[in-house]
Amino acid sequence: MIKEREVRFSGYFGEKSDIQTFNLWKQNILDKGLSLNQTICEIIITHIKKEQEKQIIRSIKDDLFYAIRKAIFASMSSVYKEFQIRKTDENFKNKILNSKLDLISNILFKNIDINDEIFDEPSPKALNESLYFIQKAKNDEKTLKILNETLAKNANKTEKIFDRFSKGDIFDEIHEEKLKKEIRNKNE
Repeated sequence: MIKEREVRFSGYFGEKSDIQTFNLWKQNILDKGLSLNQTICEIIITHIKKEQEKQIIRSIKDDLFYAIRKAIFASMSSVYKEFQIRKTDENFKNKILNSKLDLISNILFKNIDINDEIFDEPSPKALNESLYFIQKAKNDEKTLKILNETLAKNANKTEKIFDRFSKGDIFDEIHEEKLKKEIRNKNE
């Protein structure tokens, strides 16, 4: 049974270079008049505390990220819904306007005969769109498709960068550098 007031540990170095490095460090500690055991304990405890800090910071970071994400979603859902309603409404209005313009241009270019019935119930011929505008719409659709693909690729790149940030630990390098600095200070 482990006593709460005391914990023991032991270590082993098998590599020759590790043994040499440790022995140089050990001699440096002893030359300073410091306790080797106490110095090792301080390094281990410092490392453990840093790891605990990283876990706490990671947890806070994740909680904060999801809380902000939920808040943004909640606040934007009504805006998105309103945007979708307006977009649908505009699409319907644009289709009606295009049909009216097609009818007017066909009348102007005398592609159809004018009579009262043509205004009440236009024939398909009266609503035919000019070949120029049909071709223009196809070209614009191709351009829009390329643009959307480019935007999707950029969005994917941004998501990957964000995922790396959110899954990685931005504090690893900071803590590792501090730990190395503390070890160097103990050696001096």
